[in-house]
Amino acid sequence: MRDRSILGMLLQDSKDGEIAAALHVTEGAIRLAIHRLVRRLQVQSREDLTRLLLASGIDALEQRLLDHDGGGNSPHHSPPRFEKAPEFDAFWMLGESPETPEEAIRKP
Repeated sequence: MRDRSILGMLLQDSKDGEIAAALHVTEGAIRLAIHRLVRRLQVQSREDLTRLLLASGIDALEQRLLDHDGGGNSPHHSPPRFEKAPEFDAFWMLGESPETPEEAIRKP
């Protein structure tokens, strides 16, 4: 879990650049991930996050994140919604309107 890696490196007082290099991502991605951790754990700042981490430990915070996210579903990544695809429009693609879908398939 990337959150756990970030929390572990925050515990070691790593800078954004060091965390980014270790995880092979950009510093911007790390800043955004830390911002989201701060928001999800309902603390005010990175420093508060580090204090909470020192007081609670990684395992407790990871469980708190899972509980907050409803078992691992991040509020920032809602499950995909599947909608029925629109009917095939032969007129749009072929320039004519066939009588049946089978005729649309047989036309060159």
